[in-house]
Amino acid sequence: MRHPPRSAVSSLHRSGILRAQTRWLALLCAGICLGVTGCFDTAPLADGPDGGFTPDVAKTDHGADSAGKFGCSSDADCASLAGPCRVGVCQADGTCAPKAAASGSSCNDANLCTVGDACTNGACVGTSKSCHDGNVCTGEVCDPQLGCQFTAIDGPCQADKPCVQAACSNGKCAATGKNPCDDDNTCTADTCDVQKGCVYKPLTKIPCDDGNPCTQQDGCKFGVCSGLGKVCNDGNPCTDDTCTGGKTCIYPPNQKACNDGNPCTGLDLCGAGNCAGTPKVCDDGDPCTKDACNATSGVCTFEPDTLGVACDDKNGCTSETTCTEKGCTGTAKSCEDNDLCTSDSCDPVSGACTTVILPACQK
Repeated sequence: MRHPPRSAVSSLHRSGILRAQTRWLALLCAGICLGVTGCFDTAPLADGPDGGFTPDVAKTDHGADSAGKFGCSSDADCASLAGPCRVGVCQADGTCAPKAAASGSSCNDANLCTVGDACTNGACVGTSKSCHDGNVCTGEVCDPQLGCQFTAIDGPCQADKPCVQAACSNGKCAATGKNPCDDDNTCTADTCDVQKGCVYKPLTKIPCDDGNPCTQQDGCKFGVCSGLGKVCNDGNPCTDDTCTGGKTCIYPPNQKACNDGNPCTGLDLCGAGNCAGTPKVCDDGDPCTKDACNATSGVCTFEPDTLGVACDDKNGCTSETTCTEKGCTGTAKSCEDNDLCTSDSCDPVSGACTTVILPACQK
């Protein structure tokens, strides 16, 4: 068997030693950082252009490779991915990835109006903060950037001592010096008892004003102010008598049924402030009587007219009718044509004469 030249063996020996040293350095860099240049990835080594081994992809614990992934050997190398409710973890393939922090982990949501901030499903969530300061004279609001803000308000408040009236002033409850038991009722005597509180004694027979312009002689009675109603009456049943707010009586007309006091009218009704009825009809159908209604009793009367006075008996077949003791009578109209073969008559409605030929004369 032919052996290679000594120079060739030496060359192969040196190449094997170089390959071993290169592999050892690559393995060493998988867990140890070399400072400025960092560590090489632990991926399989490939033959370099000079026949040696070079790392497949160079990665560092603080930088990304050409694929945009972070190289790592432990979670500490992935700290740059950490954030609110998020941590960086080193995966089995030696790359960093973000992961939601454990629920319940403390965090800060940067909102001054929440407390007890904690991670929940990767989000930082807090509980609303109460700004109640127990002061009735301040209004409380919360600003996410500034926190609780307090503004002074006005209004009544409860003093820390009985029988003292108080009001809010500059954010504090202060006494006003007024009677805390004043009920604005003229008809009560208002006092304050340290043990019982406010006491209101009813008053009677004291002048007051009930606020009603249509009452008069107002006075207190058992703690209540009342007056006598103002009388507005014009005596006219065809007006509505009322009192206005200006203590003035007004009388607007109405259309109610009324009584005009005349027995000779009926169906009396108000109109334009006056009561009037329909005149009663008294007619006996006799032209020789004077028909009238008794203004006192309302009874119709029929007095005989003067004898000889012309009248109208409503009969077209009479003329020169006058009133007689027998009533309205006149001279009968003659329609006689002196023809024995005719029957002559007068129409009392039209007053026209009619002539009818007798049957015996028609042959």
